[in-house]
Amino acid sequence: MGCGPGLYARKLSDTGYDVTGIDFSRRSIAYAREHDRKTKYIYQNYLEMEYNEAFDAILLIYCDYGALIPEERKTLLSKIHRALKPNGLFIFDVFTERTHNGKSDHTYWSWNENGGFWSGKPHLSLEAEYYYQEHMAKVKKAVVVTDNTIDEYLFWDTVFSRQTLLDEVAPSGLKLHSIYDDVCGSPYSGEADTLCLVLKK
Repeated sequence: MGCGPGLYARKLSDTGYDVTGIDFSRRSIAYAREHDRKTKYIYQNYLEMEYNEAFDAILLIYCDYGALIPEERKTLLSKIHRALKPNGLFIFDVFTERTHNGKSDHTYWSWNENGGFWSGKPHLSLEAEYYYQEHMAKVKKAVVVTDNTIDEYLFWDTVFSRQTLLDEVAPSGLKLHSIYDDVCGSPYSGEADTLCLVLKK
């Protein structure tokens, strides 16, 4: 889920897995389809997916889980539980509280003559990050100005401790299989900026 341009989906396909990639970015899905003919790519919001015991494993990486609001995370866990086959695995990562340590609100800007992340056209980006320690959240705001458009984007990131994450996923019916510092499988230390859970149906 959230496969983007298919970089990891393609690696999994090349290893021999039967892979389906889902993403809500038309550009990413178009790129993925152009560069990877083995993987099935679907343009869809994964919060709207409707699968029933279709997958042995589901991956959601790059800490996308924390970018969702609590109601969306609850919906997502329900849909994942339904989409997994019996004994299927859900593998995902989140940012930990350590990513907020020593951070404070700040603003910055950049001029992108040749286009960039926000737009393929030349654009000015005005960006700010605000930290809400009491809610274990951060918001990134970007205002993107081109010759004829002004667009605004807001990205929320919730951070978790091991316990707050386990408490949140407990009602989903998915059980803890294993826990790591990251999606590469580094042993859990509790000292990393990320936390990876493997949940089992």
